[in-house]
Amino acid sequence: MPLAFYSHGLTGSSSLYSYQAISLASEGYLVMCLEHRDGSAFGTKKECGEVVKFDRSPSLMGEEEEILYRRNQINIRTNEIIIACRSLLALNDNDDDALRELGISFRNVLDKRGVLACGHSMGAGTAVCVASRIPNLISGIIAHEPTLNWMPDDARKSFLGRDPTYKGGDVIGYTMNEKVSVFDKVMNIMQRKKCSIHELHMLIVWSEEWYNKGWGESQRVDKMLLDGFLGSKKTLSKVLTIKGAHHTFASDCGMLLPTWLTRPLQITGPACPHESAELAKELSHQFVGMLHKEAKASL
Repeated sequence: MPLAFYSHGLTGSSSLYSYQAISLASEGYLVMCLEHRDGSAFGTKKECGEVVKFDRSPSLMGEEEEILYRRNQINIRTNEIIIACRSLLALNDNDDDALRELGISFRNVLDKRGVLACGHSMGAGTAVCVASRIPNLISGIIAHEPTLNWMPDDARKSFLGRDPTYKGGDVIGYTMNEKVSVFDKVMNIMQRKKCSIHELHMLIVWSEEWYNKGWGESQRVDKMLLDGFLGSKKTLSKVLTIKGAHHTFASDCGMLLPTWLTRPLQITGPACPHESAELAKELSHQFVGMLHKEAKASL
């Protein structure tokens, strides 16, 4: 059974991407949806009962200060996912006591060759960051509108650094001010790269809204693909834009609320949100179909 994770966007939750997550499950994936505890989720509760509320403080910061804050949040999110992925892969060898009591076992059924890294917005930036740090544990990337400029220095260098014109970011570039804990340093030592992120298959999907505004380094990524700086000759790298879509195309938001409300509020664009979500799903299905085909050929 192949594995995947889907990381939620800013103000999102693990349940807000049910359409995309279930579509991956329909392709045979065991999909892990995390609720991040860095303050970017709408709200989440720890096992002890403590509620982690949405952190509104970045909205009161200046632009540079907010970017640095978001980069640190993605660093926290990345460590959460790496730990979760390793724990999930370990279930192939050893049963978890709590799952055993429920009669659930993943022993000898999980595909340990890699995890499909997926996400939307800040979650897509998190997925790319995870892939840049542990590419040997990742089978591919599906990034729905990634906030690449919010990724920490090492991830931006790994993913965008191939472009000779990239200097670390338009508003604020590479900096030594990002918080690096002892835990992060240990994680970086443990995650010695065996390959580059550009040796992974990747699908990057933008909304027309973000692409036209150049947000998230969208136009740079498109140019990197054209100039041969994205991916490699041995991998499939696709960068696509959904016409008429706004930023929420990958989440359930646009499908849960009426368009007479979401369009004036600029939550959804002129395209039907259901059709945009369906197109994102179909692009993912085509992509994972290629991954399955390659996996079978390697057996």
